Amino acid sequence: MKKAVLIGGHSTPALALLKELQKRGWKIYYFGSKYASLRDIRLLSYEYRVLQKEERVAFIPLPAQGWPRSVSWQSIRTIWAFQRSFWKAFLTLLRLRPNIVVGFGGYLTPPVVLAAAVLRIPVILHEQTTTLGLGNRIALPFAKKIALAFSDSHYHIPVPKRVLVGNLLREEVMQPQRTLANKQLLSLKGKKFIYLTGGKTGSLALNAFLARELKNILPEYGVVHQTGELEYQRFLRLRRHLPSEWRRRYFVAANFFANDVGWVLANSRWVITRSGANTISELIWWQRPAVLVPLPISGADEQKKNAAFLAKLGLGVVVLQKQLDATSWPSLLTKLEKLQPKKSLIAREQQLLATSRQKFANLVEKWAR
Repeated sequence: MKKAVLIGGHSTPALALLKELQKRGWKIYYFGSKYASLRDIRLLSYEYRVLQKEERVAFIPLPAQGWPRSVSWQSIRTIWAFQRSFWKAFLTLLRLRPNIVVGFGGYLTPPVVLAAAVLRIPVILHEQTTTLGLGNRIALPFAKKIALAFSDSHYHIPVPKRVLVGNLLREEVMQPQRTLANKQLLSLKGKKFIYLTGGKTGSLALNAFLARELKNILPEYGVVHQTGELEYQRFLRLRRHLPSEWRRRYFVAANFFANDVGWVLANSRWVITRSGANTISELIWWQRPAVLVPLPISGADEQKKNAAFLAKLGLGVVVLQKQLDATSWPSLLTKLEKLQPKKSLIAREQQLLATSRQKFANLVEKWAR
């Protein structure tokens, strides 16, 4: 049985590849972060919670942490965490002897890729954003190939190393089943509703916008709101104080399973969200018009570039976070209704998404030793 180590810097495409390789009979080891980075609060990470239920995958937590934006005492902690991650990865890879290591960017990728290079284990990378992230820039010299997510991007990568495969979406998001974990959502079938999500960890800025604008939205639209763990209880309390008619149209969850996300995207009218690469790909797949609020601190302004890419396809209204306080739902709705999706460009990206998991798994199998 062939063995692969996946480095879950960006968990969504990593989990998508995991399922595809399992179908092909591979044994998977997942190197990831056990905790999400949220202020000083230690919450279990999304991928750790998902893979706890997956008996056929071994989860190996690493102590690496994100790089600070300026020189400080935090820099010393980051270097120390990098060294610890390298040695843990080195010793684990030495014991496992996988056929290949696959990195998905982020701060977890460089120490594991460096350890794999020392042990002469082949490395393949995947870049999910429209610009090359710092983690993959550091790891690129040690990789055989880097798979790219978007056809319209500016990576500045040597041609022999790059291959266009598309972003990797989970099968449950692309083809959701009728059986939902959150069965209450089914009452929205055939009705107009908005999906607001700040990603797995939620967004304080988007949550604040919704709290302020619910009175303008609920008279006409239902709302499905993914809050993140930090503010889930706050919005449950807010929901309890709504008029009964509005309460029936407002659904709150800290997080949704992949199948529920697919169903919500397939049935929603509008989406309000950040502009991470996976979110952009999911919106393209379902051709959902969206209000995009890029995360201001994303590396190399990648979320602004992602948002601009969706706007170019005619599916996105871009609002900077600093503009959000002065923005109302009625003004956003006017802009959303004026969007004109460019169907030929969207179809090109959808074609990539439709085969991305299979193409990337084929690439992994080609380069495995």
